[in-house]
Amino acid sequence: MNSESEEEIPKHILEEAKGVALNRLPTKSRQRYEKEYTDFKKWMERNCVRKITEDSVLVYFSNRAKTLKPSSLWSKYSMLRTCINIKQNTEIKYSKLIAFLKRQASGYKPKKSLTFEREVNKVLAEAPNEVYLLLIITLYLHIS
Repeated sequence: MNSESEEEIPKHILEEAKGVALNRLPTKSRQRYEKEYTDFKKWMERNCVRKITEDSVLVYFSNRAKTLKPSSLWSKYSMLRTCINIKQNTEIKYSKLIAFLKRQASGYKPKKSLTFEREVNKVLAEAPNEVYLLLIITLYLHIS
């Protein structure tokens, strides 16, 4: 907002608007969003970065890429982008940063966690019917 429009709008309206904007963060994960934003601000302070630019955010994520998986980088980017948009009214859709995140993700194969259903299906397929028929039928009825 520019200073002219702030002068025309009463202070209590501006404060209420700020509160409404903060409610755009997901309730369940608000703390994670806030932590990511705080971590970024601390990084800016440590590195004497005064303004959010594409290059500064790119370096920040380049440093984070040393310890985070590509899927986590995308998640952190999304959280940070949302917080910066809400708190500073600045949209960060930087093409170099997005290209960097995509390049990090190329060739990455996430681990597939085994689910209970896959394990049950494996037991159903491999267990000999003569010994485990009753158990197999019971398990099959529970997952169907």
